[in-house]
Amino acid sequence: MKKWWGEYYASKQDTISGICLLTGENTSLVSRKMPMMVKGVPGSSTSGAAITSFDKTAYQSYGWEGNANAPIGFESAIRFHKTLEMLMSRDANHKNIGKQAFVFWGDVEGEGIAPQLWDDPSAAQGIFVVPGNPSKLPSDRALSRHFYLAALKGNRGRVALSSWDQRTSEQIKSSVQRFVQCQELIPQTKARPIWVLRNSAFLDPAKDYTDKITTALVKAALLGTPLPDEYAIRVMNRICQEQDVMRSPDRAQALAFYLTTNDTMPTLPELNKHPTPEQVAYILGRIAFLMHRAQVTAQNSKKEETNITRSLKALSTTPAQVFPRLYYGCIAHHLEDKDGGGLLFRIKQALDAEFAKFGQSFDPSIDLPDTFDVKAQSCFFFGWGIRRAEFFTKSEE
Repeated sequence: MKKWWGEYYASKQDTISGICLLTGENTSLVSRKMPMMVKGVPGSSTSGAAITSFDKTAYQSYGWEGNANAPIGFESAIRFHKTLEMLMSRDANHKNIGKQAFVFWGDVEGEGIAPQLWDDPSAAQGIFVVPGNPSKLPSDRALSRHFYLAALKGNRGRVALSSWDQRTSEQIKSSVQRFVQCQELIPQTKARPIWVLRNSAFLDPAKDYTDKITTALVKAALLGTPLPDEYAIRVMNRICQEQDVMRSPDRAQALAFYLTTNDTMPTLPELNKHPTPEQVAYILGRIAFLMHRAQVTAQNSKKEETNITRSLKALSTTPAQVFPRLYYGCIAHHLEDKDGGGLLFRIKQALDAEFAKFGQSFDPSIDLPDTFDVKAQSCFFFGWGIRRAEFFTKSEE
């Protein structure tokens, strides 16, 4: 009965004979219109869209019309459209972010990624879910050998496959664990989902073109690919533009993810070794935050807008030109012992401790670099964010 209905359905379609480019078989090809549509891809029609179409004269070449440009067998077209339809219907196999749909699957039928990872990564109990029981974690033996990720974009009547990748299950697992762990900077700080990290790079995510950054974040989280410099630049530009002194940890977590995927997470230098530019930038960011807090405290201001925040762009890019003047002003005007052993005195002690971290072979009065590259700039703002979190974390009794 299934065979009869299949043949009957095919007989009513607009097909021609030829070789399918997917299977290499001589079979019935889709002539003009795909036999099925995929629903749910952002940007496509509500009635669905085909994964390929040639409905304009601009798509004709060498006199070929319609799907003769890309001959696809009728059965193959049914299969890949049904497969996409199935993946788009399962929370464990797809996620819509912005104007894109990401679909993912493994060799084991029905296996997918735990949906909690997209909304609350820290709360997810595992990476993968097994067929028929989304709450149950699979054993290592049940895991797929390979896992696949595809990004789809809709444009009215068609769906474009914008990227395609595959990794082993172990690589996916390792990448997701790194995505979560690198954001847990201080106690009680939870990893942010991808859409929050994306929003950290844009003033208005609803209007800005975010697809490129979104795809980069998804690939970095699931596949372990390095985040592009453009992402870090956008995050830092937003911090400077908004005079955002990182009251929320989102920005620091975004930069931590960028630095981790690029293997540049800063560490403190050894006392007898000259620090790297990234280490210098990290310590300088910590110092800059303490200078900022000294001015806020000395002026008893409720607004966190100071000479330091107004100079963040210059301080993070050309430190040698800007830092001496800002530090002299901080010492001369804000760190006088106005409150005895109070907060300003403790900030001064904290500043001395931060300067000591440069080590014995580095003198910040003469050895600061003229410029910082993007990764060093990221370390600067990351250092600011971490020092701020430490400053406002209640210490143990």
